[in-house]
Amino acid sequence: MSKPRALFVAATKQHIGKTSSCVGLMGGLQERFSKVGYIKPVGQQHVPVEGKDGATIRVDKDVRLFKEFFGLNHIDYSDMSPLLVPSGYTKQFLDGHVCTDAQINDIHKCFQQVVSQSDFTILEGTGHCGVGSIIEMDNARVASLLGVDMVLVCNAGIGSSFDELELNRLLCQKYGVNLKGVILNRVQEDKYTETKKYFEKALSRWGVPLVGCIPYNAYLQVPCMMDYENLFKAHLSAGGEMRMRHFDKQILMATSLSRFMNLLQLPEYSNTLWVTHSSRHELVLALVEHVRKCEAEGTKWRGGLILAGTELDEDGRPRAACEQENADDALVREALSNSSIPVLYIKHGVTHALAKINKYTAKLNADDQKRTRAALEHVQPCLDFDRLLA
Repeated sequence: MSKPRALFVAATKQHIGKTSSCVGLMGGLQERFSKVGYIKPVGQQHVPVEGKDGATIRVDKDVRLFKEFFGLNHIDYSDMSPLLVPSGYTKQFLDGHVCTDAQINDIHKCFQQVVSQSDFTILEGTGHCGVGSIIEMDNARVASLLGVDMVLVCNAGIGSSFDELELNRLLCQKYGVNLKGVILNRVQEDKYTETKKYFEKALSRWGVPLVGCIPYNAYLQVPCMMDYENLFKAHLSAGGEMRMRHFDKQILMATSLSRFMNLLQLPEYSNTLWVTHSSRHELVLALVEHVRKCEAEGTKWRGGLILAGTELDEDGRPRAACEQENADDALVREALSNSSIPVLYIKHGVTHALAKINKYTAKLNADDQKRTRAALEHVQPCLDFDRLLA
């Protein structure tokens, strides 16, 4: 029996660009095949969507991204996300309330349905090859059960990246999964040629080709304002139409008023996300005035503002003005509400907020099509489809 025309894409660890690699793969495959399918066999983060009968169902968030962005109208949502692992699922499995065979049957059924309706199919794993082993549905095992080849995505480097790759390759070997190729992601431009050369040499020991060498792209790692809403579980209080705005940098506003005003005049700070405590009224009002001046002069300003240390209501919005609110608080709130600045009030202190921002990794999502388009245009030309499809 011949193998299905499909590839399973997994990573060597979390947050290294597996989904952006799949975006590039999908773009190139759609140029070569009429109908390309997509499945996330095991998903963790899920979102509501409308199923084929109009009912609301939940699918992995990446399923929504691929179906909407790439127009995968030939397959149904219900077949693209066969197994979801919500909070508490692992304990249910260990307590014997979830049947392993039922999980396998659901994945098999959906896979066969998508493959039968597609000329080629991408299966995106969850994390590294071992993720899901606690419920006996790790990526390597799923690829083995479905009889598809594996493509592994790893971070740029030589020694450490190859070490991580070896651990995942051994798990593939355990299940008899063929490693079709490796995609090396986020390669520094000044080391691109050298890294590619030596990584290909290292892979030659296994007889595995390097099917992608993708340069680092800072924009793909930069969160937009909507990402910060999700991170802090809060909602924009102003500038809602700027939800998809991205920023060059995030800077703490902890300086003097005169110093801050000088910074605002510099072009390199026109696309900055400013973070400060909600009590720094003088800085906030200076920012509002600066933005108004830019708009009056026709100058482009694409910044944003996070105000820390704010009491929020149950919906993640700043509580309405109360008796204790002083005149300065009220003045700032009114000034911001009448401005075009995207403003996010958060309950965390400034130090905690900056720590969360610095640790946060932005993910591709269905709502931020600009970043998904950028990923497609950046990744697709770097992939060797001749080797992938050989």
